[in-house]
Amino acid sequence: MDIKSTVRSLLPEKMINFLKDIYPDPENRKIEHAFLQYCTQKNLSEQKLSLKQNILKYVNTLEVKNVRYRFSEDTTMESLYASTFACLIRGFYDDISEDTRSKWLDYFNQCQHPIDGLFDDGIVNDTLYFTERKGYGARHLAGIIINAYDRLNGLPKYEFSFLNEYKDPDKMIKFLSRLNYRKIWGSSNEIMNYGSVMQFARDRMGMPFESALEAMYDFLLKKIRPEYGLWFEGEINSKTTMYEAIRGAYHIFPLLWYDQIEIPYAEKCLDLLYHSQNKWGGFHNRINSSACADIDAIDPLLRLSIQTQCNPHKINELLENAERWILFNQNPDGGFAFNRKGVFDWGGQKALFSQSQHSNIFATWFRSLTLQLIDNYRNQNNQFRIQTPGSECPLFYERK
Repeated sequence: MDIKSTVRSLLPEKMINFLKDIYPDPENRKIEHAFLQYCTQKNLSEQKLSLKQNILKYVNTLEVKNVRYRFSEDTTMESLYASTFACLIRGFYDDISEDTRSKWLDYFNQCQHPIDGLFDDGIVNDTLYFTERKGYGARHLAGIIINAYDRLNGLPKYEFSFLNEYKDPDKMIKFLSRLNYRKIWGSSNEIMNYGSVMQFARDRMGMPFESALEAMYDFLLKKIRPEYGLWFEGEINSKTTMYEAIRGAYHIFPLLWYDQIEIPYAEKCLDLLYHSQNKWGGFHNRINSSACADIDAIDPLLRLSIQTQCNPHKINELLENAERWILFNQNPDGGFAFNRKGVFDWGGQKALFSQSQHSNIFATWFRSLTLQLIDNYRNQNNQFRIQTPGSECPLFYERK
């Protein structure tokens, strides 16, 4: 451990934040200065009017050939991850012809393994890709590519047999019980990966996962903390634990929402969400709020606001600030940066890389999705093609 890490480990979080306020990071100061300039000089209405055109222009620059895409301008390699995000983005704006739709379905199906139903492109397929179960890898991609199949109104060639290990309710309970709820952000990602694909496989492919999903819901509804309305194990007594808890809930709420299960203790969770936005509009304790951090707070905020009808004026104020921050992260090339500080290096893969402050297609999808959800909330309908399990679970539906 280096000296800086040693000192940090000895100081309480409040002292660390106090010192950061007195001696702010020079790079953070640059970001704050750029944001203040943006707020005084940029016309948000004009930026929103050209949003679709600029995003699609950016996505088109990443196409290699025949629905194969690069992750960013900083890599020359195509990847299945990038193609999936391109499909989702173009689908937002009805920019997929019938010929392109067929090509995408063929490509996705060519990348699917017949034995387990997982996907890989032969490019991003290292050991970690197949063993990681949280925010990267084959199981993570499966939870996203189902959104693309729904976007294309198509089905995978093979069943999702990798899910069968948790088809039995007892095995599902054992799986959920072994997760680390102190580190709920990562653990809940694993829950969403399996849960959303099970929902898709049940509803689109007729696979028998109803009992496993019911066991999952029962476990999670009993596991939730009444004092917080969240699944974090431990006391929420700092910004670090607050953000960890909120980001964990993001991966679980859509699973319940998709099957129209009311989220308990919603008002308690909203109380924390109200205090999670920073002064710049992002949802991190510093200025460098990422695409993940932002949607991880905004999505629960929207769903719980719809369920409770609580404090709409406060919600709208938070959303107005959040929208400004998100749009600040759009670059002149039309794409979005994951955050405004640090390179993006996903799984250590050269094919999933972007330089600091540069756009990448994952961030562009996630931030576009966040903006779409905000618009849908304001308009009280699902005006875009967000009609699927997982991250793109619709906000509104006809209750059973």
